[in-house]
Amino acid sequence: MILTDTLSLWWFWLIIWGCILIIAVIVEAITEELVSIWFALGAFIAALLACFGVVWYVQLIIFALVSILTIILVRAVLIRDRRLHSLVATNTDSLVGEEIVVTKKIDGIHNPGEGKYRDVIWTLESEDTFEPGEKAIVSEIKGNKLVVTKKN
Repeated sequence: MILTDTLSLWWFWLIIWGCILIIAVIVEAITEELVSIWFALGAFIAALLACFGVVWYVQLIIFALVSILTIILVRAVLIRDRRLHSLVATNTDSLVGEEIVVTKKIDGIHNPGEGKYRDVIWTLESEDTFEPGEKAIVSEIKGNKLVVTKKN
């Protein structure tokens, strides 16, 4: 009977939801990943319902639904955002269009050579033939190899 009376008090649930909200916000602040923000939102909505005297089991259902819905929506936004930014530019992308000095002969696609750019030796591929000392232009990057073309 005491438990039933306590569960029917609106301020009891306001304290419960407030504690869950505070704990979720603290956990979210401590971690670097999205871990508990959805529970904080669910607890906030449930606390509002408690203020209006909504029955405790409806508060629990709304808390669960809001938390799950927030997880799904945030996940969908992050997946969409990841797809939009799937190509991560790296420092090697800046090599395209740059001039590189051939250090080892390149004799067609099947006989790659080597080239030096800013004290770094790269494996070079080309449909053209290059002799050591010639300069080439980087046209694209294939894995860890640079594809080069003749300088105009």
